[in-house]
Formats: sequence, structure tokens, C-alpha cells
Amino acid sequence: MNFETRRWIYLAVSLVICVCAGIGYSWSVFQNPIVKNFGWPAVDVSLTFTLQIAASTLTPLLIGNIVNKVKTRQVILAGGIIYGLCVLTTGFIQSIFQLYLLYGIGTGIGVGLIYPCLMAYSVKLFPDKKGLSAGLLAASYGSGAIIFAPVAANIIAAYGVLAAFKVLGSIFLIVICVLSRLLGDLPESMSVANSSGLLVDRSTSGIDKTRSEMVKSPVFYVVLALFTLGTTSGLMLMGSASPILQQMLKLTPEKAAFFVGILAVFNTGGRLLWGWLSDRIGRYPVIFSLFTCIGVAMFTLSAVQSFPVFIGAMLLVGLCYGGFTTLIAPVTADMFGTKNLSSNYGLMYIAYGFAGILGPRLAVSLGDYSQAFIAAAVLSLVGILLTAFIAMKQKGVIGTEFNN
Repeated sequence: MNFETRRWIYLAVSLVICVCAGIGYSWSVFQNPIVKNFGWPAVDVSLTFTLQIAASTLTPLLIGNIVNKVKTRQVILAGGIIYGLCVLTTGFIQSIFQLYLLYGIGTGIGVGLIYPCLMAYSVKLFPDKKGLSAGLLAASYGSGAIIFAPVAANIIAAYGVLAAFKVLGSIFLIVICVLSRLLGDLPESMSVANSSGLLVDRSTSGIDKTRSEMVKSPVFYVVLALFTLGTTSGLMLMGSASPILQQMLKLTPEKAAFFVGILAVFNTGGRLLWGWLSDRIGRYPVIFSLFTCIGVAMFTLSAVQSFPVFIGAMLLVGLCYGGFTTLIAPVTADMFGTKNLSSNYGLMYIAYGFAGILGPRLAVSLGDYSQAFIAAAVLSLVGILLTAFIAMKQKGVIGTEFNN
């Protein structure tokens, strides 16, 4: 079997693993049942999602270049064991500290081993289709909520929230660990088609930067800020979608869970759509469009109470958030090469962690969701300015000394 065929098989296996790793986007379905079951304050319970985002972000940052030296299937196996066991054992918690430790930090570490590693892996598999491959991986990760949000809601309604963790954790543990054995490693020196359709050798392309070289480039920090701003609004909404719908539109938990699933569909579709589109019209025109749409949508959410308009604005945010999560890996690969992408993407992925701290806290700390929406709209405006700055640099309007 030639590598062209094998790389598609590896991608298909990666997609299924990422679906299982996407339970985090269903958090809002678990939040209120946990509050009701234990009587803990909602603001304290919401910290669990923030801890998960932070742990998933810091994990690839802390393991650094180790991920470049270990086989992909070994990293995914370790991540699957940690992730599955922590979701499973969350079903036995008795204190909020245990919730933080197991579901917040534990599953975050598991996701931090699985998702960034597979994202970099997919871009390396398809340097000729960076946006599309990243979009497929990101879409599969986002689709976890489409499948598991309604499943979790039904289990919670019938057997309670702790039973839901036990069932889902068992499934994740088995599926991820088994499928990790099917992932193959890429040759150290591999000729593949790049975005121009030419054959290139990744090991001698001359554009690859190590992590230490990347952090010495000022443009790295601008791109990091850009993706932090881009993912903040989405994480604010994804982490609190169910409470927002229940409070602002007076929906029941069951109806709110339905719309959380629809939001996840748009999130998933956006990952694939924007990734594919970025291969054709360029990364920065897409990013500019994403910031513009999110800014308009957030302002609409702050000012309009009409049910269809409110839902439409929420879905637009979900669609655009999916685009931002997809583009982190392709932009990192475009700027700093693919040879060290596993470790470089792990560092750039910290933008997601910053947003994971800022977004959910904005949703619950301002005391009014409308104020949080306005704050997110302002952040999008800043993102538009940063995008214009990067685009001018790419076109040479800003001197190349900015890279040094």
C-alpha cells in the first residue's frame, strides 16, 4: 500500500479519535445538572471548563520538543488512557476539588496530548491541503458535542449526571486506545506535493524553524494575540450556551441542550468550511471575515431579544469560532514550517488557553451576558486591526525586519 493511500487511512483514524476527544464542547450540558446535584455555586462549577482549557493548552507547551521524538500513536495512547479514565472517574466525585482535578485538569491533560498532536500530524500528512486537513480534524473534534451533548442529556435525565460520565468515559477509553494502534508514522524525509503542486522535501525545505527560533520572531506574538482574540468569543459562548439560552430566552434545559447541539453543528461546519476556503483565497482574508462576522454577531446578541435573530447570531459565532480553531495549525505551518510543527503548534495553541481563561470568565463575571457580548465585540474590532497589520506585513508594506 503506497503512502498516498495510507495517509488517508491515518487521517480517517485520527478523525474518529478526535470525535471522542471533543466532549469538552458539551460542558454546558453538564454544568447545571452538577450544580443541582451537589448544590455548588454555578460560578465555581464553571471554573471546571476553564481548568480543562488551561490544562489542555499547557500540556503541549510543557512537553515541548518531546512530541517530536515520540511516535504519534504512543502520544495518543497515553492521552487516551488519561482522558478516558478521568472522564470515567468523574462519575464517582464527591467534592468540587475532585471535579476540578479529574474533569478539569485530568481530561484537559488528555485532550492536550491528543488534539494538538493529531492536528500537527494531519497537516504534516497533507502539506498540499493544510487548510482542508486541519479543517477535517478540527471539525471532527467539534462534532463530539453534536453526538455526545444529546446522548449525555438523555443519560442525565434518566440516570443522573454521574452516570453520564461513567458511560462516556468507558467508551472513550476503549475507542481511543484501540484506534491509536492504527496510526502510522511519517517518514523523516518525505516528498509530498505542497500548496503549489510541487514536490518538496520537508527536511530540506529551508523554511522550518525550531520552537526557540519561532519565539524570537516578533510576528509570533502578534499571531498569538490574534488567535487569542479570535477564540475568546467562541469559548465564551460554547462554555455557557445552555445557561445563556435558559436565562435570556427562558428555554428549558432540554430545549437549550438541543440548541447546544445545533451550535456544535455550526461550529463543526465552520471548521471544515473556513479551512477549505483558506486554501483557496488565503488565510488572512478569511481571518478578517471571521472577526467581522463575530463582531457583528456579538453586538446583535447584546441588543436583540428576538428569538430567531438571537439564535441566528449565536450560530454565526459558532460558525466563525470553528474557523479560528482550524486556522491555528495552517498559519503556524505557513509561517514557521512543518518539520517542527508538533512542538511549534503546541506553543501557538496557548492562544486557545488564554481565550479559555478570558472567554468563560467574561460570560459569568460581568453579571450581565449583554455586557459580555459587548466586550467580545470590542475584542473582535481589535482582532480586525491585528489582521490588517499582519496582512500588510505579508505584502511587504511593513518591513521584513519585523521578523527578526
